[in-house]
Amino acid sequence: MSPTGARPIDYDTFTDQTVSEAVDLTNLFARADEPVTAEELHRLLHLYVLVDEPVDVGAFAELAKTLRGVFEAADASERVALLNDLLAAHEPHPFIAEHDGQAPHFHYVSDDGADVRRVGASLAMALSHVVVDDGAERLGACRATTCRNVFVDRTRNRSQQFCSKTCATRVHVAAHRARAPGAH
Repeated sequence: MSPTGARPIDYDTFTDQTVSEAVDLTNLFARADEPVTAEELHRLLHLYVLVDEPVDVGAFAELAKTLRGVFEAADASERVALLNDLLAAHEPHPFIAEHDGQAPHFHYVSDDGADVRRVGASLAMALSHVVVDDGAERLGACRATTCRNVFVDRTRNRSQQFCSKTCATRVHVAAHRARAPGAH
């Protein structure tokens, strides 16, 4: 179905998992209270790929910053340009892989492990599939002023504005209280 169709997103397992990884990685580095540790990054990456070697926190912080730009882009053209830059930087070379009893699926860089080039290529490809298959407006940043999280809008009517129900509720309650009689 075209990007203008009204249906919820239903990606294949790889794309769904990799889109979630892009959101999780970006949001991990969004917090302002303390720096991300190598252990936290390792745990996050291990949810998606087998990670046995040390990870370069600085390189992944740069990747997360670039991904944030994609999610926060002002319009579809800017989002596409940023994704094209990310694809050029990580140089995906798609090939079909079969391993560990899994069905044939795409890999985008032949290196194994969790280096930032391989992860970046996979994340760039997954987000590119979202933009091409379902529209650039599916990628967004939470509209709660106190939140820096990003999300992929999986709603049927493309109406998501917040990263979670918690943020949406917080904003709506604050707006309600501001409208209440006697509110200042």
